[in-house]
Amino acid sequence: ATLGGELVGAVITVPAYFDDAQRQATKDAARLAGLNVLRLLNEPTAAAVAYGLDQNAEGVVAIYDLGGGTFDISILRLTGGVFEVMATGGDSALGGDDFDHAVAGWIIEQAGLSADLDPGTQRQLLQAACAAKEALTNSDVVSVSHGAWQGELTRAGFDALIEPMVARSLKACRRAVRDSGIELDEVEAVVMVGGSTRVPRVREAVGALFGRTPLTEIDPDQVVAIGAAIQADTLAGNKRDGGELLLLDVIPLSLGLETMGGLMEKGERELISDCRSLARFELRGIPAMVAGAAKIRVTFQVDADGLLSVSARELGSGVESSIQVKPSYGLTDGEITRMLKDSFEHAGYDKVARQLREHQVDAERLL
Repeated sequence: ATLGGELVGAVITVPAYFDDAQRQATKDAARLAGLNVLRLLNEPTAAAVAYGLDQNAEGVVAIYDLGGGTFDISILRLTGGVFEVMATGGDSALGGDDFDHAVAGWIIEQAGLSADLDPGTQRQLLQAACAAKEALTNSDVVSVSHGAWQGELTRAGFDALIEPMVARSLKACRRAVRDSGIELDEVEAVVMVGGSTRVPRVREAVGALFGRTPLTEIDPDQVVAIGAAIQADTLAGNKRDGGELLLLDVIPLSLGLETMGGLMEKGERELISDCRSLARFELRGIPAMVAGAAKIRVTFQVDADGLLSVSARELGSGVESSIQVKPSYGLTDGEITRMLKDSFEHAGYDKVARQLREHQVDAERLL
């Protein structure tokens, strides 16, 4: 594929639940790859933008994202052209691959196969299961075979196999709606994301839960990328109908601080020891005064990419201190510049070393 012009920047999408450390690591990786990161955009927000939901005056949107290995649900509120991620949830161990394993298990049972199968046979069964799953998207019955065994799997039978997994996703949806403080009937649109949302039973169950037909017109594998492209177009200076898109997201975990010691903490637990320390800084130079008289204002500021900075100001004296919170493994601008310089200077050597290693691997395979 070609962009048809010079690449001057990129909008990169991340899961809505990514914290500041994960967002910073994503930016570092992109910059090491030579990309100019215009914005980090939450994936559910990008999906909503792809459908033009940002053009509405207000409303609540659910983003149901079922991929191959994970499931995410996000509840967004649009108010006055501003997106807010109200709640996120999901299941990191639920996806379309689980559908494949369910069908593969059915084949094993129907064909009377041993549960102790070699990796090659397991791979063949999963491939057959995936093919059957995809065929049942548009067919009511599909022929399935393995070795000498042949059988038929109906869509109703497939739906029964995956029903426990679909129910798990709906449970996560209900939890996210509850966490957002709204009712199911307040959700005005449901956007389907991820290839596994092509399964008819998934669409039917989600529609029944929210009481409305999900939005499926855009390819669910591409909808997030399309939304990111729209945002990149806006950031590049191309005005959209309705003006510039303003995106406001909530951070995934609560922020707080311990006044004695100045430890900023992130997490949902009541005790400091159960939360994760992000950074430490001191507010020095406060004039002597009666105990308890000092009034300190602490400000947490999250930028458009979801990265955190914190400042503290003693209101009486005006003494102020601040810090930009970076993960312990984050890279400074100097470190990124040095790594890029090293990669260019050693490109020839690295290429030869890689080729040598590949030849070694090929030789080992022949032994």
